[in-house]
Amino acid sequence: GHEGTWGHLGTRGDMGTPGDTRGHGDTWGHEGTWGHLGTRGDMGTPGDTRGHGDTWGHEGTWGHLGTRGDMGTPGDTRGHGDTWGHEGTWGHLGTRGDMGTPGDTRGHGDTWGHEGTWGHLGTRGDMGTPGDTRGHGDTWGHEGTWGHLGTRGDMGTPGDTRGHGDTWGHEGTWGHLGTRGDMGTPGDTRGHGDTWGHEGTWGHLGTRGDMGTPGDTRGHGDTWGHEGTWGHLGTRGDMGTPGDTRGHGDTWGHEGTWGHLGTRGDMGTPGDTRGHGDTWGHEGTWGHLGTRGDMGTPGDTRGHGDTWGHEGTWGHLGTRGDMGTPGDTRGHGDTWGHEGTWGHLGTRGDMGTPGDTRGHGDTWGHEGTWGHLGTRGDMGTPGDTRGHGDTWGHEGTWGHLGTRGDMGTPGDTRGHGDTWGHEGTWGHLGTRGDMGTPGDTRGHGDTWGHEGTWGHLGTRGDMGTPGDTRGHGDTWGHEGTWGHLGTRGDMGTPGDTRGHGDTWGHEGTWGHLGTRGDMGTPGDTRGHGDTWGHEGTWGHLGTRGDMGTPGDTRGHGDTWGHEGTWGHLGTRGDMGTPGDTRGHGDTWGHEGTWGHLGTRGDMGTPGDTRGHGDTWGHEGTWGHLGTRGDMGTPGDRGTWGDMGTVPGLP
Repeated sequence: GHEGTWGHLGTRGDMGTPGDTRGHGDTWGHEGTWGHLGTRGDMGTPGDTRGHGDTWGHEGTWGHLGTRGDMGTPGDTRGHGDTWGHEGTWGHLGTRGDMGTPGDTRGHGDTWGHEGTWGHLGTRGDMGTPGDTRGHGDTWGHEGTWGHLGTRGDMGTPGDTRGHGDTWGHEGTWGHLGTRGDMGTPGDTRGHGDTWGHEGTWGHLGTRGDMGTPGDTRGHGDTWGHEGTWGHLGTRGDMGTPGDTRGHGDTWGHEGTWGHLGTRGDMGTPGDTRGHGDTWGHEGTWGHLGTRGDMGTPGDTRGHGDTWGHEGTWGHLGTRGDMGTPGDTRGHGDTWGHEGTWGHLGTRGDMGTPGDTRGHGDTWGHEGTWGHLGTRGDMGTPGDTRGHGDTWGHEGTWGHLGTRGDMGTPGDTRGHGDTWGHEGTWGHLGTRGDMGTPGDTRGHGDTWGHEGTWGHLGTRGDMGTPGDTRGHGDTWGHEGTWGHLGTRGDMGTPGDTRGHGDTWGHEGTWGHLGTRGDMGTPGDTRGHGDTWGHEGTWGHLGTRGDMGTPGDTRGHGDTWGHEGTWGHLGTRGDMGTPGDTRGHGDTWGHEGTWGHLGTRGDMGTPGDTRGHGDTWGHEGTWGHLGTRGDMGTPGDRGTWGDMGTVPGLP
């Protein structure tokens, strides 16, 4: 979103001086805090092309901020000061230190995670010297947690450089946490324990156990995806020996595959500092994999092996070959692309038997394809703890769906039914059926994906019975469609711990909205009312009504989407009363619109800890930037399309 607006803005105030081309003042987060801000200091002088000051996170904190100091001098092209995370903490900040000198092209200081913690921060120290091309300091995660924590155990001793304990997901849960166990011993630099997923669940957690041995620097144990697979895994081999600094074992994807995996081989030798093994994509494929080859030799500091996509392609893969030689500092190997393909899938088969703890069934990808799907088969039996059924991808397709079958029986703890993808397709919706009864702990109703479709859907049937802890029904998608919505009805009764009502998708539509109804009564711990999507529409909004009463711990009111619209906004009403801990008022989206803004109303009274008023998107706009320069791709400073180049790198 932008300091400007995605259309027109009512009144923002003075963000700075004309000519300032920083890109975003605060993007995807707030320069302020999810609480209170102490002192910001000097944001910079007009003409500063840093890109973002703070993005999706806060320079401040979700608590209090000590002192920021000097952000830098005009002309500094660091990209982001803090991106998608917090320079401070979601708790308290100690000392930042020196951010660096102008001209430093590190990319991000902290990215979608925190230099600090969702707890407390000791000391940052010196971020580095100009020219330092480290890429990211901390990426996507938090040392702390979101919601409530049962028992953490020993987080470690000062000096522990794990970075984040749990990221966008929780050491706890968007519900309750059982037992964590031992996170490790001081010195452990794993980075994240569990990232963008849950060590527990968007429901309940059983037992974690021992995360590993001190000194292990892998970064993430498992991140938004799994060491397991989205289907079946051939051979994993040795994950590595303590001291291994690869960063992530598997991040935002699976070591396994979005289909089937041939052979992984040796992930590397201890000491390998590649950063991520696989990120947001898979060593496997979105179809079939040819040959991977040698991932590299220990000591290789490329950062990510595969980031935000796949080593393969959006088509077919021939041969990868040699990823590079030790010491290679390219940052990302492949970004937002795939080692596999966006081709076709044969057969999924049996997802597993009850008790199966694979985490996610399908994550951020497709069991099927962005083409056609063969057969799904049996999703599993009640008690199955796979985490997610389908995530950012589709059990169906971005085309047509064959047969879904039985989603499961009450008690099924899969986490998400469909996450970041569609059970149906992108087009029209047939029938939803019964969303469930109060007490249902599914987490999200619909999240960035659609129970409906981006095409056509046959029949969903019964989503489950109360007590079902699947986490999300549909995540990161739409219950409705990018067309028209029928009727939603009653979202549930107070006490319902589904987490999100709708996430990164729309209860409404990218067209018109019918009726929302009653969002619930105070005490409802759904997490988000609407997350990463729109309660309204990318068109017009009807009526929102009462978001709830103080004490409601839903987390976000609206996240990454708009309560308003990408058109016009009707009325917001009362966001709540002080003490309301919903987290975000509107996150990753706009309360206003990508068009015109109507009325905001009362954001709340001091003491309200909702977090963000508007995040990742702004009351501001996607207007014009002056001169950005060549930002590149996250990490590579290339582009979200082409790799680009990083000074001093191959």
